[in-house]
Amino acid sequence: MFIKHREYIIRKLLLSDAFSLFKNYKSNIECAKYITSNPHTDIKQTRKLINKCLNNYQTSNPKSLIFAIAEPKDTEVIGLLIFVFNDNHAEIHFGLSKSFSGRGIATSVCYEGITWLKSLGIKSVRTQPYSEHNASIRVLEKCGFKNHGILQNFSKFPQLGGDMQNCVDMRIECE
Repeated sequence: MFIKHREYIIRKLLLSDAFSLFKNYKSNIECAKYITSNPHTDIKQTRKLINKCLNNYQTSNPKSLIFAIAEPKDTEVIGLLIFVFNDNHAEIHFGLSKSFSGRGIATSVCYEGITWLKSLGIKSVRTQPYSEHNASIRVLEKCGFKNHGILQNFSKFPQLGGDMQNCVDMRIECE
């Protein structure tokens, strides 16, 4: 996957992305608020994630693929676009550095992700944002996702505490 837009690039991660990914996104507590993993405490964790991604790019049927969302002028990584492949659907997840929020980038990236999944023949895309993460839910609705209800005690978001949290079952059919 490679997409060049005037405000961002979506591309495979590179080992050289470790510093900017760590600095702009993975080490940021605020960015980690609504994701299911803790922020990275050192760049070694970010390098390990990138190495895993590099291996997945080489696999014929990966369970997941993670792509960089980067600035077009200097290719500094500002977020991630994540796909998880299941038997009858795919999941999409995305996140951006806080300094890039509110500019429509997340909506555009989500839409590009859905378009790419459609090109692969995926018929159904799902995601499960934290039920009170209104910005993410609005992005998904703008991209055509429909709310299929609340998933009670569905996922743990470490920055919100140790309890399981409610999530919204968001889906879009790609016929």
